[in-house]
Amino acid sequence: MAIDEVLLERAAAQARPQLRIYAWEEPTVSLGYFQRIGERESHPPSRACPLVRRPSGGGAIVHDREITYALAIPGPWRANEQRELCRRVHQGLAELLVRLGAAAAICPKPAANDAEREPFLCFQRKMEGDVVIGQCKVVGSAQRRGKQAVMQHGSILLAASPAAPELLGVEDLSPARLSRPEWALYVQETVLQAIDLEPHQTPLDQAECAAARTVVDQKYGRDEWNARR
Repeated sequence: MAIDEVLLERAAAQARPQLRIYAWEEPTVSLGYFQRIGERESHPPSRACPLVRRPSGGGAIVHDREITYALAIPGPWRANEQRELCRRVHQGLAELLVRLGAAAAICPKPAANDAEREPFLCFQRKMEGDVVIGQCKVVGSAQRRGKQAVMQHGSILLAASPAAPELLGVEDLSPARLSRPEWALYVQETVLQAIDLEPHQTPLDQAECAAARTVVDQKYGRDEWNARR
């Protein structure tokens, strides 16, 4: 999360989009920015997982058998432009899954939910524009708008995790089978194509690495941040 925040600042400072594709070292729960930490008690399978609060919204994600992306694009953004960004990325990812043999589609506007509370997990919350295979959501995204750039976080669910066994992924629902590095490469190419951007690898420099460590110390590594709600 700290590196993603640094990339958001880089996008604004350099007026150049930034994309990061990654996986997690161990099964981890990321809470949406507005979620209450007490909600995690409603999901026993993931209670033992480490937890971090994202700067982006949405429901909790169990990061295990999935691919995460963080896309930061500079400029002032209006709400309709943010929706269009999400639509383009999701459309590209849906088309990728179809090419790999999955019956993926864009979720239409779901029926109104009469429940008092939304489900704890992001992948149990189906919204218009999400990518689904049948009734299962397999791609979801959330955004954070800064003053000079917007961040879009997204997750591609590849397979069910022991920490979220009720959620089926692409490989559970289709014949698509790739190694994790292959999935990461395909996702990278798809997101770049969706925003008409050529790849240009730019690792974090020493100053940016130091800035990320500071953000961990001041925010993402502190209970005051992760349990703030």
